Amino acid sequence: MPELPEVENVARELRPALCGRRLLALDCHFPGVLIAGGGVEIDPWRPRRVVAVHRRGKLLLLDLEGDLGMSVHLRMTGRLSLEDPSTPRRPHTHVTAAVDDGRELRFVDPRRFGRVEVATRQHRAGTPFLRSLGPEPQDLDADALAARLAARRGPVKSVLLDQRLVAGLGNIYVDEILHRAGLHPRLEADRLLAPEIVGLVEAMRAVLDEAIESGGSTIRDYRSPDGRAGEFTARHRVFGRAGEPCLVCGTPVRKVRLSGRGTHFCPQCQPRRRRRPRRRTARRPRGGTP
Repeated sequence: MPELPEVENVARELRPALCGRRLLALDCHFPGVLIAGGGVEIDPWRPRRVVAVHRRGKLLLLDLEGDLGMSVHLRMTGRLSLEDPSTPRRPHTHVTAAVDDGRELRFVDPRRFGRVEVATRQHRAGTPFLRSLGPEPQDLDADALAARLAARRGPVKSVLLDQRLVAGLGNIYVDEILHRAGLHPRLEADRLLAPEIVGLVEAMRAVLDEAIESGGSTIRDYRSPDGRAGEFTARHRVFGRAGEPCLVCGTPVRKVRLSGRGTHFCPQCQPRRRRRPRRRTARRPRGGTP
């Protein structure tokens, strides 16, 4: 599934190509993939200019004139590309939008889990999904992350996958971040020490920045809009490398199932530590203010 770096790269590539352009037509070629939300009518489609292209978590957002917004959920196998209309459409092309520069924006999704939703921006901002998203990883400092982790119980790997805690992280990058931070994936989130949280924030920023600059990771289906595969895959330290030597210490990488997800780690770089007491959070005094 495309995660934050992949969706960020899609946004960065489409932004200069689409901003200021008008979407002249919008067509759905498979029922249910294109959705109109909040009472918006999209049939017939009225041409609208694209005013912004950005990302929130793993969601690609297009802002259109007239307070309209388009949300693209790539999910597992979704892909966006800009093509010449004369280029034959790939199988599983489910939504197309004609652009006023003569090209066509195409949404391809072999597994049909992805969605393209058009609604007012106000309606979009109020959807439970967007309202529940936690902060972006790059916006978190150690104090903010510590406060969020203190209220969460469970393995740090599972907690970081929860989009309500922090937005945009998925299986690939949580494994890579935990290895970079030297944290075992089963370590309980509310038992992390302050220096470990500082290291976790630093690892989060470093891994995501490197992945974005490398074009993300291509495991199976992900491609950028111009067809390029992500180059960060070659720099994975643990993800997808079970049984291979750790790139830092040479110890074979292990893979386990944790909360139903395949989890990769190095037992030498990420040792399992003995059980610790939970960090205490500040409590309000009883009986009102002194």
